Amino acid sequence: QPQAPAIKITEVPPSAPGGPDEMFPISGEVIGVEPRDHRVVIYVLAGGTWFDQPFDYSPLTAIQSGGRWETETHGGSIYAALLVRAGYKAKAHLKALPGLEGEVIARERVAGKRP
Repeated sequence: QPQAPAIKITEVPPSAPGGPDEMFPISGEVIGVEPRDHRVVIYVLAGGTWFDQPFDYSPLTAIQSGGRWETETHGGSIYAALLVRAGYKAKAHLKALPGLEGEVIARERVAGKRP
């Protein structure tokens, strides 16, 4: 029985004001997909807008062969990880996260860690 596609954030960044300077590690794992055919897109919610991470010119994070992924993110209040097909075109800014349709296979949202 194949596992349903899923994504999990295992290293949760702190809840922090968004800004251009400070970066935090974020990582996790995916199951149920072929890693080389998929990518992870990180969004952070800051000031009512979702921003792709770590940079708008580099929004797709590769998935290692065992399903692990890791990257960095700017600060915010809520972090989201989308499991997408490799050709996904991430938008730099969103008012709402995309739903599970088309090239978006799975997603998870987590609140930033409180100190």
